[in-house]
Amino acid sequence: MILKTDLGDAGESKFKELCKLEGIVANKSDDDKTGWDFHLEFDTDKNHSPFQAINNQIECKVQVKSTQSLELNVKVKLSALEYLLKSPLPAFMCLIVYEGLTFKSVYIEHLDKALIDIISHKIFICKQNNRNLNKQKYNFKFKKTSKLNLAAPNPIKQTIYSHINNMYTYITDKEKILSQLRVR
Repeated sequence: MILKTDLGDAGESKFKELCKLEGIVANKSDDDKTGWDFHLEFDTDKNHSPFQAINNQIECKVQVKSTQSLELNVKVKLSALEYLLKSPLPAFMCLIVYEGLTFKSVYIEHLDKALIDIISHKIFICKQNNRNLNKQKYNFKFKKTSKLNLAAPNPIKQTIYSHINNMYTYITDKEKILSQLRVR
């Protein structure tokens, strides 16, 4: 087993490498205090007008976790998840799996309405009980179906695009979801 911090750094490096291979701009957070490790930016379709290009400029935030465990779950600070939930941008959790020191697989989960509902409820309860969100953890479980097929072309892009059709619409819909919850 390698140290937890080294495993985390290795996972983040692997994620950045995979993004680079797909032509995704992966901007690393140097001071990870707001729940995300990477801000991803994707090329727009050159055939769009400038207005269409703005609406189709896909960007999102990603929290990367690494494991050497066979379990597909990780503990995440509720404070980090709260930042991801409150952001109008799409948010994703990524799990980089190692077998010993060897990279094995990648899982990506979208923080969709169902997860936002579950996590925001846990946040609400902690706040009601005056618990420090920075010390409370959420057991984030990755579905087996969220495993990327790394042999397929552009698996990260395809996964993220499958959840975001249009940024303007996505942000508007997420703002509606958040306005109905108690996390604001």
